[in-house]
Amino acid sequence: MQCHGSDIRVSDRNFPQLYGPFVEACEILAVTPQPELYLYQGAGHIRTWTIGVEHPVVQINVDGLERLNEAELGFIFGHELARIKSSHLLYHQTAAVLPVIGTLLSNTTLGLGGLATSGMQIAC
Repeated sequence: MQCHGSDIRVSDRNFPQLYGPFVEACEILAVTPQPELYLYQGAGHIRTWTIGVEHPVVQINVDGLERLNEAELGFIFGHELARIKSSHLLYHQTAAVLPVIGTLLSNTTLGLGGLATSGMQIAC
């Protein structure tokens, strides 16, 4: 939802300098269907994300747009698209969300829920 509400969907018409390397990386890695690409507000450093399992979305921030050349963008997009190609997104997203769930369970079950989730957090 955040991608669709506050980020800018990148296309060949609005950001060709981003869209070109992205399409090329999709073609090289044979990622089909091509995921959507979104541009979001920068935070002083380059950051990219890939989210979604069935309908993945790749995000890059404005700092990446401003600081990376075409070859570097191709590398970054290749890295993100490889996560889609190798089906690692589910595990990556689980590892990102698990600490929050563990804290919530621990706080609501007087610490007992934390015992169950701490083993999974260590494994991730």
